[in-house]
Amino acid sequence: MFRYALNAPLQLTDEIALNTLTWMCFLGAAMLYRERGHIEIDYFANKLPRPVAAVIAILIEVLVIGVMLMICIQVVQTQVIMSKVMYGTMYISKFHLQFVPLFASCVATILFALEYIARQVRALGGGDRVGG
Repeated sequence: MFRYALNAPLQLTDEIALNTLTWMCFLGAAMLYRERGHIEIDYFANKLPRPVAAVIAILIEVLVIGVMLMICIQVVQTQVIMSKVMYGTMYISKFHLQFVPLFASCVATILFALEYIARQVRALGGGDRVGG
């Protein structure tokens, strides 16, 4: 309407939509990780004894934590440079619009991985169900 009737299109709508999508994707990925909703090939893990499968699951979570920590370190290291890069017509730094949700998602994924490790350890000690 603004573009055709007033000959003055709204400039922020594309940037708002893109950044909302960025936040939703990163934070949604972390929530999906917590719910164990990601794709997983568990054929071989299901063939192993439960304690062995639990140890492998814990090792995988430790690797996930390591990767997420590396990403967090990279985000912190690029903060000075990316804070100077302005994004589109919003006049907000690209760091705050795209790197902060990445950092938040990584921190949330680390917390969810630690939660899953705690569940695995409790299941190993108490004989509860190991998966999910």
